[in-house]
Amino acid sequence: MGERERNTLESLLTTRLPGYSIILGKIMAAFIIRYTITLISLVAEILIFGIIFNSVVTINPIIISIFFALPAVIIFYVCSSGSLVSIMVSDNRSASLILIAFTMVPIIIGKMVIRKYHIPLDMAFILNTTGIIIIIR
Repeated sequence: MGERERNTLESLLTTRLPGYSIILGKIMAAFIIRYTITLISLVAEILIFGIIFNSVVTINPIIISIFFALPAVIIFYVCSSGSLVSIMVSDNRSASLILIAFTMVPIIIGKMVIRKYHIPLDMAFILNTTGIIIIIR
């Protein structure tokens, strides 16, 4: 992602690394940065809810692990599709437009599931399904 613009593609291809390890390295570097930011945001959200509402937060470990695993799957999907698109398309503008289409697929599927199964999206439902129970004093 950006090797053509920075003229580093030729030097990257002259290394003895196989192509799949170069691509996997790009995906993992993007994944680690984005997932770290997501984890910090999720932990901050839990702490801020506790401070703002002056509440005790109890966490269900099974559901909270799903709560942290789902963003990992989505972030890996976006990072890998971004790397694949950047390989196939020569300019950044076209790659950005195609990547937007790739990232809209999970959102559209999620909305279809919510509508099909009539899942309520109020705050109590979201907090209960994520395993975060806030007891307001």
